[in-house]
Amino acid sequence: MRAIAETIINQTGVDDPDAVGWPLPGTSYGGFGDGGGAAVVGASHDLGSLLVRSTGRYEVSDAVVTISKVATAIDDPFGGTTLVPGTIITYQLDVTVTGSGNAESLVVSDILPVELDYQANTLVVGGIAEDDDFAPAGVDNSGFNSGTSSIIVDQGVVAGGSPTIVITFDAAIR
Repeated sequence: MRAIAETIINQTGVDDPDAVGWPLPGTSYGGFGDGGGAAVVGASHDLGSLLVRSTGRYEVSDAVVTISKVATAIDDPFGGTTLVPGTIITYQLDVTVTGSGNAESLVVSDILPVELDYQANTLVVGGIAEDDDFAPAGVDNSGFNSGTSSIIVDQGVVAGGSPTIVITFDAAIR
């Protein structure tokens, strides 16, 4: 695929880098760049890589990942909500991808502080219980890494605008 800047076509009337009238690399068109800056002609084009010629608009897309974490439940050993050793805290992480692009190779990692112990088999991602081991020992690429005391959730490619990914797990106060 080859993209020809509309600025060059509009300014010169030329749509072929090999045609007479194509501007030299470094030629500047003041006021025609992003935000009113200068548009500058690039230094290279490779006709050998030309597979398809198309006119139109090309869009660079972005994806923004937002993660929020809250404690959704606190259960102490005495049936209350006091933060004492043995209290179980349920955490929820909400992972949202916005924008027009994809979050490639999205891996969410949450390191537990030394005062907390992960509670085995409590990791749930998108309403589905996950095992605590990583593939190939486990059935997925999400789990608890005891070496780093981290919850790790591998989501792969997530498109902007996808539903929020909800991750929950329990940890106990030491």
